[in-house]
Amino acid sequence: MHVLVVNSGSSSVKYQLIDDVDGSRLAGGLVEEVTDHERALATVLERMADHRIDAVGHRVVHGGERFSSPTLIDDDVIDAIQSLVPLAPLHNPANLAGIRAARQSWPDLPQVAVFDTAFHRTLPPHAYRYAVPSAWADEYGVRRYGFHGTSHDYVSQRAADVLGRPRSELDLIVAHLGNGASMAAVAGGRCVETSMGLSPLEGLVMGTRSGDVDPAVIGHVATSSGRTEGEVLADLNRQSGLLGLCGDSDMRTVTARAAAGDAAADLALDVFCHRIVKYVGA
Repeated sequence: MHVLVVNSGSSSVKYQLIDDVDGSRLAGGLVEEVTDHERALATVLERMADHRIDAVGHRVVHGGERFSSPTLIDDDVIDAIQSLVPLAPLHNPANLAGIRAARQSWPDLPQVAVFDTAFHRTLPPHAYRYAVPSAWADEYGVRRYGFHGTSHDYVSQRAADVLGRPRSELDLIVAHLGNGASMAAVAGGRCVETSMGLSPLEGLVMGTRSGDVDPAVIGHVATSSGRTEGEVLADLNRQSGLLGLCGDSDMRTVTARAAAGDAAADLALDVFCHRIVKYVGA
């Protein structure tokens, strides 16, 4: 079977065609600096037009409490992913764009969603619960879910392979550092702690996301600026992180600027690295 794997992310679209018999890569590519997901996905579909495709697998960032394993996509699953957009506003819409484009191009092929949150289903209660009223958890699903699970799962297994030891014997700290960034503590192959929470906004400093901030920041800035809390939250997702600190969200540009003596870029790198060290130490 030839499986097209699509990772329609917040800033890029990655894809590979895999032969599931031997795991070989038959084709693949990357569309970077995406601002229009429909156009990016049209490019992917055009590149894959001459290849045999038997099934499509999609990375989906937020599966909430409902999805803990790969799931065959139907209209009900799409509606459920759509309902989680408020918790992953940069990602679930991009994931859905990939799903819809692929379903339109290959309506008769089985399409499967693989959820980033699934790997973190082993988080113990003391790690996934917030110290907030229990009704928030019971009624609104307020808890820590964790993200980049497919990456943390793969990297922890590859680390075990490289070390020549079973993953079940290893305690690992795994770092996923890209435009989005998170860390996970993996004990014996099970995730026991991670830096992201209810949404992909919590944790490390990222390209455009703030990572950890005092929750009071939202109300304070909203009151002081006359803006809504939703607008402030959007800024924490889209105008913060490296972009907020130095005006650039691409780490390649930031490091080049810092190397050239740019003080704002140098500070952005220091803040980024300090947060990583803080989580490693935890």
